[in-house]
Amino acid sequence: MDQDNQVWVYELARDAMTRFTFEVSTNFLPVWTPDGSRIAFSSNKDGSEALFWQKADGSGGLEKLTGSEYARAPSSWSGDGQLLSFGEVNPTTGFDIWVLDMKDRKAAPFLRTPVL
Repeated sequence: MDQDNQVWVYELARDAMTRFTFEVSTNFLPVWTPDGSRIAFSSNKDGSEALFWQKADGSGGLEKLTGSEYARAPSSWSGDGQLLSFGEVNPTTGFDIWVLDMKDRKAAPFLRTPVL
């Protein structure tokens, strides 16, 4: 496994890095939930780049949040942790912005524009 393709967590108090992901896949672009309990990230674990998350202490294993035939990468959380914005690379429209509602786990486009 290539360590460069994994998510690591740096703990300031201990001045130490801890490996967070161990899948035989590329895992990147981690985004902490506002309460610090989980980390969302992009992974190609299932083929295309999809969104996953896991408890910040590493317990419980990975949980897939959303997938698509196109690459997706998390961007930021709403302050209450109910919405996760992410980008999707679509060959027709380019780089679109989507929002995932954590209540029902449904994603909806926020901004889609055709590639010129």
